[in-house]
Amino acid sequence: LGGDPDKHQYNGVVDATRSQYEVKVSCIAMWPGALVFPRAVVYPGEEEFGGPVDYAVEMRFDYSHVPGKVVTIIGHGAFTMENIRTCLEESAKHIYVLCRKMNLTCPRPVSWLINQANPPLAGAQVLNMLQRVYKHIIVDGQTVDPWEMHSVHGNAARTNATIMQKTRFGIGDVYFLAAAYGLMEIVIGEVKRMTHHTLHLNTGRKLQCEAVLKCTGCLGDWKVDKLLHIREMRGIFVNLDPRRVVSGEADGINASQFAATTAGPGYYSMAKMVLHFWDTPGDWTRLTDIGVLDMLPTSRAGEPNEEFPAYFFTAAHAQSSSILLEGSSPLLAMKSASGSEYKKYIQRLCVPKERIIREAKADWEQYEKKFRDRGMVPADAPYVEYLFTEEDIDREFKIHDDYAAKRYA
Repeated sequence: LGGDPDKHQYNGVVDATRSQYEVKVSCIAMWPGALVFPRAVVYPGEEEFGGPVDYAVEMRFDYSHVPGKVVTIIGHGAFTMENIRTCLEESAKHIYVLCRKMNLTCPRPVSWLINQANPPLAGAQVLNMLQRVYKHIIVDGQTVDPWEMHSVHGNAARTNATIMQKTRFGIGDVYFLAAAYGLMEIVIGEVKRMTHHTLHLNTGRKLQCEAVLKCTGCLGDWKVDKLLHIREMRGIFVNLDPRRVVSGEADGINASQFAATTAGPGYYSMAKMVLHFWDTPGDWTRLTDIGVLDMLPTSRAGEPNEEFPAYFFTAAHAQSSSILLEGSSPLLAMKSASGSEYKKYIQRLCVPKERIIREAKADWEQYEKKFRDRGMVPADAPYVEYLFTEEDIDREFKIHDDYAAKRYA
């Protein structure tokens, strides 16, 4: 890399000891990430609030302002879940989660079950598992039913469901624990303006709080489009060039079956696809000749709105691209065939069900103790039973096996 090896860090500091250099390459693949910059949202009256108001990403927020305070977290995505945990770690007195609409959140065992699944879990099974833990989530005096959330599209019998939402699942148990103990409250609405320690909402309600954490979403990096000279993305290929590949983790959820809550398992298959077309260019030519590549979904800068660079495409875009290419290339399908079973094997080997339940339950119980030791809840408050047992997971295995036997018979 040249220059001073001690300065090769991603800390925003330019290493002036390094000189520029050029390298000629025949192919390039990039996974630069897409959640790069916080979406800027400024509310009227922020300067009058009289407390910290900042974005709760990139270590921007100073959590020394949290202990003993009532805080409001604006947003309901994955970063919100992380900040609920951090605020509880810092002994917040109470947390309001203010959002326009709620997104689905997964407890750890549900995420574990999804990520080890092969074949994928049915959306209905995922929602039924969530239903048992959402008993702790109450909004406006009503227990939340995940089947009735805005992102869920299911049949009347609740045997089939598709989930479509703009953010991935937030993952974490502490969201449900905080709600169960009354340390966190979900409020539906938007900030109309701020005055001293008060948020005035568009619903007419006023939230009294002393700190505001913004989790209003993150945006992609337009420098990626510029670097790769992207006119359009066709699947994961820049300008339909198999030698230029980029993916920033597809945005949101659009599925009726689930085999991952993170991009990792998908990137394993994606890397195989990239190498396949680099090593076997004749297959790319064949797919061009028969018109398959013309059917790849297209993503252009400014779609679906002006915030999106071309490389930041949606989950539906990524999913349809993968299905089309693997379905049209027997050789690629053969190379990728073992990936899902390997994923299942390696996860169960490294984190068997006994471990996920044991460790998740221990984490749950240490928070219960911490809440009492710090006086965040009364010492005699009833303990809340952990969300799942090993027997519950065994039952879910049986449900999934029965579903797979019927669907793939």
